[in-house]
Amino acid sequence: MTDSKLLRGHPRVSISPAIMGGSPCIKGTRIPVYVVLDNLEAGHSFEEILKHYPTLAREDVQAAVRFGSHLASRLVHADRP
Repeated sequence: MTDSKLLRGHPRVSISPAIMGGSPCIKGTRIPVYVVLDNLEAGHSFEEILKHYPTLAREDVQAAVRFGSHLASRLVHADRP
C-alpha cells in the first residue's frame, strides 16, 4: 500500500523517509505515532502525554489512535478480496 493511500483521511499524520526513518509521525513533529500509542498503552493519560510532548495537541493524540485503528483494520481485512 502506498503512503498516500495509507494516509488518506489522516491529515495529522505524515510519512517521510527523511523523518524518523519513514515511521508515521504526527505531522510537523518528529514524534512517531507508535510513541504516542506506546504511552497510552503504558497507562499515560492524554494530559500526561501532552505534558511530556508539548508540541502535540489533544487532536494529535486522537489522530494517533485513529491511525493505529486504521492500520489494525487494514491488517484484518488484508486477506479479503
